[in-house]
Amino acid sequence: MKQNLLLLFFLLSMSSLFAQNYYMESPEGFGAATTGGGSSTPVTVTTYNDLLAEIKSKSPAVILISGIITIPSGEPIHEVVTNKTLLGLPGAKLVNENQSNPGAGILSLKPGSDNVIIRNLVFVGPGAYDIDGQDNLTADCTNLWVDHCEFQDGQDGNFDNKGKTDNVTISWCKFTYLKAPKAGGSGGADDHRFSNLIGSNKNDSPADGHYNITFKNC
Repeated sequence: MKQNLLLLFFLLSMSSLFAQNYYMESPEGFGAATTGGGSSTPVTVTTYNDLLAEIKSKSPAVILISGIITIPSGEPIHEVVTNKTLLGLPGAKLVNENQSNPGAGILSLKPGSDNVIIRNLVFVGPGAYDIDGQDNLTADCTNLWVDHCEFQDGQDGNFDNKGKTDNVTISWCKFTYLKAPKAGGSGGADDHRFSNLIGSNKNDSPADGHYNITFKNC
């Protein structure tokens, strides 16, 4: 009986130790100040053109992404994004399986981007191919929270943080390569499944020289 009680106490202690807050109302870690579109009235998009228009808007916005949106070849979204929340509804995906340069890539937050939340989205790329193509998600952004997203088969990377990116939380995300890498690219790596880049050269960093990025439960 005593042994059973000790075992029960041990198991309860371990379950408490490894319990995780799967749903997060707000970011924890370095991106804690991120608020995105705040309490803006949500708008639902189902097409590439509608998504691009909402992202380009200068006003704060909560953008609900519904269904599968295919990024046209050669037209990845490459914008300065500020005060936006991108929230995927169940089954939402952003897809670009065109394997080329500059055709690949899905979303790039250009320098000057700030206060962005991206949640509950699946990013689907064309598979790894070392021709210095785009990533599923590229961030040059301050105050960024990426949560409960899945990144599949980025051509150059799944999710890269570079430039002046700072104060970022990446929580409960999954990074996978499901497609075989393509060899023979101009970059020279025949197996370019390099999922997550932080920085891109010795001079590429925030003003204080430090990236403040939290990866939590990924």
